[in-house]
Amino acid sequence: MTRAPRSVARGREVDAASLEAALRAAVSGEVRFDLGSRAAYSTDASNYRQVPICVVVPRSVDDVVATVAACRAHGYPVLSRGGGTSLAGQSCNVAVVMDCSKYLQHFELFPNDKRARVERALADERQDRGKHRRARRLAL
Repeated sequence: MTRAPRSVARGREVDAASLEAALRAAVSGEVRFDLGSRAAYSTDASNYRQVPICVVVPRSVDDVVATVAACRAHGYPVLSRGGGTSLAGQSCNVAVVMDCSKYLQHFELFPNDKRARVERALADERQDRGKHRRARRLAL
């Protein structure tokens, strides 16, 4: 386990060691408590800067569920991130940040039904590339 600097969330000091142990036991994806990862996720395209408790990069939907369950059990907030749409501080907070953009980018197009199924971390740019290849317009 890495030693994380002290954080305060919801008015109390974070028990980082206990939270890290719980997340590493439950999540198959990446669990990052290092200063570099926390600094990288402390800001978005805005002027706001809030250093998160840690960063979790889930590999599956089960990892997302396990992360939320561990955070709920410890009483810490969760912030989901990864769609590339935050420009005004929405993705910055003293919380466990989940970045779903690395592994959760599934995209299916059903041209006969004129619909698409996308996971939440899929940025609009990738959707646009997929729909143009198939010469269909989707109302997003």
